[in-house]
Amino acid sequence: MQARRWLMPFSDINQTPASSKAAGVTINGMVRPVQPTAHWTSAIQFGETALMIRNKPKGAVTYGIYIGKNLFHVVGVDADGKPIQKVKFRRDTVLQFFERAEAATVGMEACPGSQWLARKLQERGHQVRIIPAQFVKPYVKSNKNDIIDAAIAEAVTRPTMRFVEVKKPEQVDLQALHRIRDQMVRNRTRLICQMRAFCLEYDVAMRQGAGVFKLDLQKGFGR
Repeated sequence: MQARRWLMPFSDINQTPASSKAAGVTINGMVRPVQPTAHWTSAIQFGETALMIRNKPKGAVTYGIYIGKNLFHVVGVDADGKPIQKVKFRRDTVLQFFERAEAATVGMEACPGSQWLARKLQERGHQVRIIPAQFVKPYVKSNKNDIIDAAIAEAVTRPTMRFVEVKKPEQVDLQALHRIRDQMVRNRTRLICQMRAFCLEYDVAMRQGAGVFKLDLQKGFGR
């Protein structure tokens, strides 16, 4: 095969038969990357359109959302408290659903990502209520899963329920700074306590407190 290849004219070495090009295969048998055709693009668009039509809003007055990392489970409840719709969306399509839905009350559990979603839904005219996780648990009637947990719509309608305030981005940033600082202070305290315990093994007693610990550390190892 190699000898025949060297006997071929140089201009014909890299040429590929038309049948191989159509099949996406090169002359050495490797698979050639095939560019998406217009038919593929239209098929994908048709599938996404059909999915949005199938998952179109059905006039619920209250929605409950379970927020996942990649999937969002949504349960719609009518005025009588009866579930009339249960759907799930990806992160990039959940807002499209609520853009087409009529203004309603949307409930969700306080978790990472709930503040972002709450602000986006408020911009689209919905009333958002965030419920602490410990107040959602009594409304789970069986084994916890995404769809059952999304029945948080039932808890939203309770008149005595307490909710978490929807924060502005500036408030979320300030809260993050305070939490990171608290974690750093706890880490420093834990490290100081551990070092004081190590020093006791050498008959060096250190006082409590970050400021006096630095002074005692210099005195203890300087003698």
